Amino acid sequence: MMTKASKLLNTPGLFVKDAFKNILGGRSKEIINAVNITPTVETITEPPLLKYDNEKLNIHLIVIDTVSDKIKFKESLIRYQYRSIIKYTNFKSLSYISQSIISNNSDISVFKNYSEAFKNKIRNISPKRELFIFIDLNFLFLKKVTNKDFISPAGIPYTFIKNKKRNIDRVKNTFAEHFCEFDYNFSPAEKFCCVDNMQLCHYNNILESVSNPHDYLFEFLPISNTMTKGEQSIIKSPIQFALLDRGYEEKFIWIQSVHGSKRCPLAVTFNKMNDKNDDYAMFLDTIVPHVSRDEHYLSVKQELSH
Repeated sequence: MMTKASKLLNTPGLFVKDAFKNILGGRSKEIINAVNITPTVETITEPPLLKYDNEKLNIHLIVIDTVSDKIKFKESLIRYQYRSIIKYTNFKSLSYISQSIISNNSDISVFKNYSEAFKNKIRNISPKRELFIFIDLNFLFLKKVTNKDFISPAGIPYTFIKNKKRNIDRVKNTFAEHFCEFDYNFSPAEKFCCVDNMQLCHYNNILESVSNPHDYLFEFLPISNTMTKGEQSIIKSPIQFALLDRGYEEKFIWIQSVHGSKRCPLAVTFNKMNDKNDDYAMFLDTIVPHVSRDEHYLSVKQELSH
């Protein structure tokens, strides 16, 4: 029989094992197994959620010229609108898409068409996320606006809806052709669209299949915003509409009565523009009485006489 001394000299490993066994009272195997199977656990932390500082997000304004050059009041309209933009907004930039508007101010760009604006203005911003608001010449701001009037706390551009009614078939067909069936039961606010440059880049090729750029900007893009962002992007339009050919006098009176109060809408827009503009000019004088020192930089190209 091997003594402890000879075991230590001849088989030191066995000696240590037996000693461990005696000290732990038969629990050595359990402890050794436990040590062998216990993994090293590293603490896993979730990535932080993105935080949006909406007040620091750049928003660019692009005005679409939809008014005929034959209307003499057009140049006055441009200046009235410009006054409202200067007084009530603080956008990062102002641009126009027009064949006839001229800008003598280097800070105000004029593009002949949307494709030119996309190539020279919108595409160059990517990949930095910024927003674009599109309006037309018949759109005038009525009160001070900030970024929160156009973006949700989560950084989602609002889609202003005019009312709930049947969907727009030509837009629905465009979705079905390029993506999938998409059902919606609202009409977007006319002459207004707020969308980020990422969506504008993503959908740009679709513009080739849309016959009218106006439909693309003011119908397809607002509706696509709800498809990708969900119902949280939808808000009832804070914009007042008026038809110049009928019923606008009552709306003029109402807007004049609430102008400057909390009941005042964010903006007013007119669905039609014609040469019968005496009441229109009088109304604009009452709600946009101030003159901007820079408004003379904008004008309408005069056609050459034959």
